[in-house]
Amino acid sequence: MFKSEMEECKQNQVTIEDVDFEVLQEMVNYIYRGKSHRIGNLCKDLLIIADKYDLGRLRAMSEKAVCSSLTTDNVVELLILAEMHCLKNLKEKAIRFVSKHMKDVICTTTWQIMIPTHPHIVNEVLEALVEK
Repeated sequence: MFKSEMEECKQNQVTIEDVDFEVLQEMVNYIYRGKSHRIGNLCKDLLIIADKYDLGRLRAMSEKAVCSSLTTDNVVELLILAEMHCLKNLKEKAIRFVSKHMKDVICTTTWQIMIPTHPHIVNEVLEALVEK
């Protein structure tokens, strides 16, 4: 990037606009130190940025933290996130979570929104219920 005729080379800086400063700072800390002290608070955002910048170990650590933070309020959002970022482990755990807490999850607004927008995920959850 800095050895080409790209704008970043000309300005000698890279602008990253789609990430909060706090998340970017934690990613840079991870790159330099090999660990993250704030992964619990930022796990979802770190997972997205780790996937984007191909930071496999940070991605795995973040996915593990996200898996342990599943609730009836966030499981649908995290299920969609798992689908978007090909997170097999998170997707499986989220589907199992939904299967266990189906009565509560289907009452959420996010579930109602997911039905028409991500019907294939709804089908996967229903298949898991049938196999149960």
